Amino acid sequence: MKKLSLKWKLTILSASIVAVTSFVIYILLGITTVSEMNKIQKAVMDNMDNIEPKELKGAIMIVPDLSSIFYNGKSLFWLKSFGITVLVVVIAGFVTYKLVERFLEPITDLKNRMKEVNVQNLSNQIEVKETGDEIEEITISFNDMIIRLSRLFSEEKSFLQNAAHELRTPLAVLKTKIDVFKKNEYNSIEDYKKMLASVTEYNDRMSHMVQMLLQIQESQTIERKDEINIYDLIDEVIMDLSIYIDEKHLSVSEEGDNPQIIGSDLLMYRVFYNLLENAIKYNVDGGYINILIKENMDDVIIKIEDSGCGIESEKKKIFEAFYRERRAGNESNGVGLGLHLVKKILELHSGRIEVKDGEKVGTQFIVTIPKNNK
Repeated sequence: MKKLSLKWKLTILSASIVAVTSFVIYILLGITTVSEMNKIQKAVMDNMDNIEPKELKGAIMIVPDLSSIFYNGKSLFWLKSFGITVLVVVIAGFVTYKLVERFLEPITDLKNRMKEVNVQNLSNQIEVKETGDEIEEITISFNDMIIRLSRLFSEEKSFLQNAAHELRTPLAVLKTKIDVFKKNEYNSIEDYKKMLASVTEYNDRMSHMVQMLLQIQESQTIERKDEINIYDLIDEVIMDLSIYIDEKHLSVSEEGDNPQIIGSDLLMYRVFYNLLENAIKYNVDGGYINILIKENMDDVIIKIEDSGCGIESEKKKIFEAFYRERRAGNESNGVGLGLHLVKKILELHSGRIEVKDGEKVGTQFIVTIPKNNK
C-alpha cells in the first residue's frame, strides 16, 4: 500500500480539524436556534389562544397549522445548515491543499535535488535559498553532510588504492625473486636458505599489513562503553613491552593521575601500545621514555616523550595511511598503518593527537581524550 505524502497528511489533518470544528458549531448553533424557534412557536400559540372571539365580530378567522410551519422551518434550517457546513469543509480542504502545496514546494524541490546526488557528483552542492526558515537550515546541513561524505569517500578511495599498492608491491618483488631463483639450476643450500628467509620476511610483512587493515576496519564496530583507568592501562602496556624495553636498556617513567574515561578498553590499549612501541623502536640504547598523565574538567591529557632521533619529515603526514616516517639513522620497516590506526581510534573517542619535538631531544606525542565520550 502506497503511503500518503506529507502534503496529503497535512491536508487531511487540517481538513479534519476544520470539519470537526464546523460540525460542532453546526450542532451547537442548530440546537440553540431550534430552541429559540420552539420558544417563538410556543409564544405565538399561546397568543393565539388568548384572542377572544368578541374582538373579531363579523370576521372569518383562518388559523394556519403553525406546528407544521415551524416544523418545516426547523427541518429546512437543519438541511441548509448541514449543506453550508459541508460546503465550508470542502472549500477549506481545497484551500488547505493548495496552501500546503505552496508551503511544501521548497521541501519538494529540496527532495528532488537530493535524489540527484550520488557518489559521482558529491561536489555538486544544493543551492541555498535564503528563506530564513528551517528549510534553509536543512539545506545548509545537507550541504555540510555532502562535504563530509565527499571527503570520506576521497579518503576511502585513496586508502584502498594505497592498500592495493602496498599489497601488490611485495608480491611482485617476491614473484620476481622466485622467477630468478627458478632459472638458476645451480642453487646451493645457502641460496635456498636465503630465499626461504626472504619469502618468510615478505609473508610476515603482508600478514602484519592485513592484520592492521582488519584492526582499522574492526575499530569502527567495537562498542566504546568500558570504564578505563588510563594510568593502569598504560602500566599494563609497559609490562607487555618490557622485553623490548630491557633489550634497549631504556628507563621508563610514568607520572600523574589515574583518571577514568569511557571508551573501548581494547582500542585504547592499541593506541598506547602503538605509541610506546614506536617510542622504543626509534629510541637510542640507554635512552628514556617519560609519560605524564594530567586531567582537567573535561579531558585527559597524556604526554609521551622519548629520547630518540626525532622526526625529520613533515609531522602531520605521519598519521596518514601507509606513510612511513624516516627518522635520523633509522630506516622504517613498518607498513605505515600504526599511527594512522591511533588517530582513527582517538577520533572514534572524540579525541585527538599531536606530535612535537621533545623538550631536549626526541619526539613528544600529546594525546587528548574527553572523559565522557559521546
